[in-house]
Amino acid sequence: MGELLLEKTVKSALLVADEVLIVGKGAKPKEFKGAKWIVEPFTGYSPLYGILTALKEARGERVLILPGDCPLVRAEVLRLLTEKEPPAFIERNYLFAVLKKENFLLVEEMVREGVHRVRELHRRLKSREIKVKEVKPFDFKGVSFTNLNYFDEYRNLFLGREDEKADGRGAD
Repeated sequence: MGELLLEKTVKSALLVADEVLIVGKGAKPKEFKGAKWIVEPFTGYSPLYGILTALKEARGERVLILPGDCPLVRAEVLRLLTEKEPPAFIERNYLFAVLKKENFLLVEEMVREGVHRVRELHRRLKSREIKVKEVKPFDFKGVSFTNLNYFDEYRNLFLGREDEKADGRGAD
């Protein structure tokens, strides 16, 4: 059996983070060496549920947030992000962020209010935007931000289907 796409993301995160938490729904699909699986205690879907769960469970004061469906993320990009003073995010890629554990209270408040946009979280936190040009030396084509969930997305990206390539933008 091949490697899960999530494993590639975890491997990059392990190169730069002291602690790697994977927040998901239900039972973990397999063992992730060096990472801890945490079941998200919410029904429905919202990226803020995962962020809230990670902030609550994290041991450290600085928490690297990233989507699990970006297996091409380069460790150098994550290192750049972890070196920034939180809260910060990468331009147009709101789920690539570094937050403070204390940001838990604001995320919790937003969830209670029914506000689920990560862009709004960064607005309220007055997060620093890291320009994509700062990332270019480590990832010239921006593939680190490409979401890959389905074989068609993989095929389009790697087999040259230019008209359908992912645009490298994350969730907002």
